[in-house]
Amino acid sequence: MRRLLILLFFLPLGVFGHSPQISTFALVRDTKGQWTAHLSASLEAFESALGNKKFSSAEAFQKELIQQVKSAIKIKSGVLQSVTLNDGQCHLGHQTDLKFTLIGLPADAATFSVENELFKELNSHLMVFKVIDGATESNQFVLQSSNHFSAQVHIQPTGITVDSEQAFNYYYLLFIAPILLLLLLKYPMKKSISVVTLATLFFACSTDDSTVTPAASSAEVPAVYKKIYGASSVTSDGTTISIKVNGLPDHKSPYYATTNSLYQSYSGLTFGGYNFEKNPNSIIEQSATFKIPVNPVMATNHAATPLGPIGIALNGVPFFNQYAGPNNQELKGEMAGFDQFYGHPQNSGVYHYHVEPLHLTTVKSTKSGLMGFLLDGFPVYGPQEETGSAVTNANLDVYHGHSHATVDYPNGIYHYHFTSEAPYLNGNGFYGTPGTLTQ
Repeated sequence: MRRLLILLFFLPLGVFGHSPQISTFALVRDTKGQWTAHLSASLEAFESALGNKKFSSAEAFQKELIQQVKSAIKIKSGVLQSVTLNDGQCHLGHQTDLKFTLIGLPADAATFSVENELFKELNSHLMVFKVIDGATESNQFVLQSSNHFSAQVHIQPTGITVDSEQAFNYYYLLFIAPILLLLLLKYPMKKSISVVTLATLFFACSTDDSTVTPAASSAEVPAVYKKIYGASSVTSDGTTISIKVNGLPDHKSPYYATTNSLYQSYSGLTFGGYNFEKNPNSIIEQSATFKIPVNPVMATNHAATPLGPIGIALNGVPFFNQYAGPNNQELKGEMAGFDQFYGHPQNSGVYHYHVEPLHLTTVKSTKSGLMGFLLDGFPVYGPQEETGSAVTNANLDVYHGHSHATVDYPNGIYHYHFTSEAPYLNGNGFYGTPGTLTQ
């Protein structure tokens, strides 16, 4: 009889343990301090997360899955610094595994936040969240319900803890199972405690909704984006930053109407040593909304920058690329028309910068300061490093950027620089995947 009871007790555990609705999400730090993220679930669960769409090939499915995971998992080191999931690897099978290198999570990280909403539509899904570190004892936590969760991870010499109403120590299950089994063997079936009751109690303890209330989607705008002082509004849905601007420069220009308080005649030199020659256009107020990724990542295929706005400066003025017009005409033909702050309007009145925005680098900030963002979400900096050294094309890649720590991103990020030589701001296209612009 006891054997039968034991079998009946563990049978639902075995069935539940192999359910396609169970996944494992692990953050692992190796002995060299490199962090990686590992996600393992059934193929059926991943297909459900992608909306059960049909794909032309396994490669297409893998590519879409990797991108979906990158957008669904958000990790931050400190208050502002977003961590990038990079070099996605996918092994398809009944149990499908993904692995990512984490860029921006320091080797000595003691506290960081994690958010995961990949399986938010699968209400019965159960996820085991693990943090594994060679220097401390690893811990794992059960998270249930919609799996749109967030948690603060703390790594101390004494162990790993997680601050979240949605998590409890997974090892609790290892203790409760033997206790329930002993109760099962001690009390016969004629008592009020039955196999079904105990099994129900077991799963109620492990998936109590009172401890796994899904977190609401964060709409807080990271502080770095609040530096965009020329916007009428800067908002976030947790995935995208929306920046609404009127495109009017906050500095004087001969391109303003003479009745405007910011009008100023100019007859000196401009960018490239040219004598200023005013073009026939005038500054006209615009209405534009830039939507950029809050957590930019390197694109698999790098899109070329278009003519027109490719990014936004801190003062709300658009950035344009290195070309003067159709057929990628050389910019030098327009340089004489750049005003005293190196900007000018095009024929529909959109004032913009192709080159260093002098008002930002000399008045509002410094030559090494943050200038704004391109549409792919990666930041743009001035023509100098924070050490004071000039940035040249030789210091940058083909997209006119590189990666290292800055004041705004102390853990490092890919970023563009203005330089005094072509392509001035951007080279062979966007480093990341561009967002959208509505005008």
